[in-house]
Amino acid sequence: MFEVQDLRHATLATVSRTGMVWFNQETVTSAMLLQYYLNRIRQQSVFDIINQDDPNSKDNVIQSSEENKTNIFQIQNHLADLLEPYFNKENGLILDTLEYAGDKQVHIMDFLPSRCLQTLFSMLNHVVRTVVKRQLFSADRATPLTEKQIEQYLVKSLIISMIWSFSGDAKLKYRQQLGEFIINTIKNSNISLPADKSLPIIDFEVINNCGKEVNNFVLLNKRLILKVNGNRG
Repeated sequence: MFEVQDLRHATLATVSRTGMVWFNQETVTSAMLLQYYLNRIRQQSVFDIINQDDPNSKDNVIQSSEENKTNIFQIQNHLADLLEPYFNKENGLILDTLEYAGDKQVHIMDFLPSRCLQTLFSMLNHVVRTVVKRQLFSADRATPLTEKQIEQYLVKSLIISMIWSFSGDAKLKYRQQLGEFIINTIKNSNISLPADKSLPIIDFEVINNCGKEVNNFVLLNKRLILKVNGNRG
């Protein structure tokens, strides 16, 4: 069984020999996908989500005890609560940004909201895992991050992840425009933004108290196939 976006590149032989189930794009909306992600973070360990294809991962060892599992889900549920205002159907930052990126920007590849959101979810999974590891399993766990530190790190990581997920295939000027749109749209006075408004938001790294940067190239870690556009050689 294969799930494809369309039959644009299918041959007549393929079409004539397969059975198909067609879903309208509105059958599963972007709002549904966002709610599904929040529900999944609340109900499934982020280590399991990331390491589905690697059952021997060291991450599976640290969550083996029931106490660790309880603590992991407690943190993940808290992070989901912090993210929820940005996932809302109405006046939600993510949906507004997704719509802007699709309607106002020029992309190299076909702009598919579902694909953009899946990329965003992959990046957020690693952000969530970083927070869980910092709070429970790092050498600095005796001095956990404060509520404000967690919120700032999470939201700033969300901003960077949206820029790369929604306009990563566009020219630099469009990523800069998307960053400006996010900064002008976000409604959170607790998030400190760069003092120099003339500089693009994508020039700033998001660092947590472990000194680890947000990995904007999470897809490489997932060993997914990337399509690179450019001249040969």
